[in-house]
Amino acid sequence: MKRNHFIAAISFALMLTAAVASADHAATKTMALVKSTSCPPAAAPACNVYQPCVTYRHCGCCDLCSPMVKQVLMVDDPCDCCCVAQISVCLPACCKAACVNSKCGLFGRRGVVTYSYDCGVCVTINFLRCGEVVVTYRGC
Repeated sequence: MKRNHFIAAISFALMLTAAVASADHAATKTMALVKSTSCPPAAAPACNVYQPCVTYRHCGCCDLCSPMVKQVLMVDDPCDCCCVAQISVCLPACCKAACVNSKCGLFGRRGVVTYSYDCGVCVTINFLRCGEVVVTYRGC
């Protein structure tokens, strides 16, 4: 007799759980419809702009077209989509357009961004794991 009551109680609990789950699923569906029609789209996460400690290296001699002009590059860290580094560089005045290539680096380099300018100058920015940045000028 006790066994029959136990089985009945389990059956009732299972039916109750199924009914609650069904009601919960319907409520979630309704809430999803309400959310999708009445809520504004979520804003994109804010990017963190920072000024890293920069080491400059020159490979070659820059005498293409003088004078040299200081520019500030806002460089996206390729391995951290919410970080933008503010990096000062000196370029010949004739360098206007740049082709930008970025990739995640290997061995102590977290990310590598290369700016190839139309005047022949190449600026490579290496994001190191410790948070520092190495800027290398080539092709001058």
